[in-house]
Amino acid sequence: MNKRLLDYNNLNYSQFYATLGLTLNLSQLPIPSFIDGVLAVPARANMFLVLVLIGLHLNFSLEGADRKKIIQIFGLRYGLGIVLSILIMNLPIDNEQLRGVLSILFILPVSMTILPYSNTFGFELKTGGGLVNYSILISFCLMWGLINIL
Repeated sequence: MNKRLLDYNNLNYSQFYATLGLTLNLSQLPIPSFIDGVLAVPARANMFLVLVLIGLHLNFSLEGADRKKIIQIFGLRYGLGIVLSILIMNLPIDNEQLRGVLSILFILPVSMTILPYSNTFGFELKTGGGLVNYSILISFCLMWGLINIL
């Protein structure tokens, strides 16, 4: 059986475009200014649409049991993240940008991929959605505070 890295028969469009974009980015091929100008318009529109869709999916109504689970998860996640961020900020790293990026790394929001995994493995979608929604707000506030400190 011959398995290739990319099987084009089973590759959907989003994976194809992601692979194409990553390949172009890593190869550092110069893109003509005309093509760059044409692609800039949908790129700006896409950013707006992503922000609108995130806003449409924010739902903060959770029952007591779900809220308790989320508080426990966030207590561990952000408690450990803040401790590790403070540790990174106090390490003797000469490059301030690297220190800042490493500090922010530990307080990033929960990934949206938790939703398909919740569905696949039979977990509560409402709890997974709550984790994502709350983590977006908490992480952005923590990142804003951390950036102001740095």
